[in-house]
Amino acid sequence: TLRYPSFTVESHRFFREIGGVEIAEKEKNWTFFQNGERAIYSINPLRILSTGLEASLLSETRGVNDWPHGEPRGGTQIFQLNGWAAHFFHSSVKIADSKHGPVRQYFAGLLCHDPSTMALVAISERPILIGSPCSTEDRPSQHQVVFPCGVVDLGRSVVVSYGLDDLDCALEVVEKDA
Repeated sequence: TLRYPSFTVESHRFFREIGGVEIAEKEKNWTFFQNGERAIYSINPLRILSTGLEASLLSETRGVNDWPHGEPRGGTQIFQLNGWAAHFFHSSVKIADSKHGPVRQYFAGLLCHDPSTMALVAISERPILIGSPCSTEDRPSQHQVVFPCGVVDLGRSVVVSYGLDDLDCALEVVEKDA
């Protein structure tokens, strides 16, 4: 048990499989939504978990095959966008080699799903955010990173928080009608 001034963590739970889906060897973050009752486990395919003391696979829908900027991966929690369940994701492609190894360009896009089935209905036509261009020798990371990790719904717009180039945290206001 871990005790903090305003909360207590009673246990650490590790999962080896959820609903017949084996957990990846290298586990990334789950993105919680609906007051922590649901979580996005993976983007491609989209796997939604029911969470609590035990986790179970709630739904699995087809992945994205036609995004030309790399495989869609994790991002923000789900928010409402014109009646759809929407969330930002990141992807990357190798663009060069440097003395530090491969250099990747990162992108962020938006996925929209039918809220009742979570079936994919739309993907942004082009990246919404792009990692900063730089010389491949400018910094140890050399990747041109953008990683959306949170969203606040303001009604007619959303504020997206994201990591930029493995160096900075940034905020971007995105208009919903854009």
